[in-house]
Amino acid sequence: MSLHLSRRRDIALGAALFCALPASLGGCVSASAVRLGAEVFPGRPLGHPILVFEPDEPPERGYDRIGRVVGEGSDFMSFADIVEAMKGEARRLGGDAILLLGGSLVLESGGECESISVDRTVQAAVLHWG
Repeated sequence: MSLHLSRRRDIALGAALFCALPASLGGCVSASAVRLGAEVFPGRPLGHPILVFEPDEPPERGYDRIGRVVGEGSDFMSFADIVEAMKGEARRLGGDAILLLGGSLVLESGGECESISVDRTVQAAVLHWG
């Protein structure tokens, strides 16, 4: 009887670990934004393209900084996933683009890969074409 219960317990434990492993390897991504200034722009539709600019190559056309957005992701999330979440927040504020400003996943000009920390954050300005 004891052997039977032990085997059932082992099977249940194995099943629990099998189900928990993908969840623990899965990632989490989030972004939050704050509006700058008093002017409120209507949100953009889901498919509205949000352009992404590097810190040392801002857009050449006229723009207003209408917000600030910060994205974060777990170790298993890609830089692209974090930026995609940030684009969603930019759309919510009525933005047309984001200008990357910094964070652990954005290298400073002339930076080396070794300077990336385990903190996976990205900061950007939300731009509205002016």
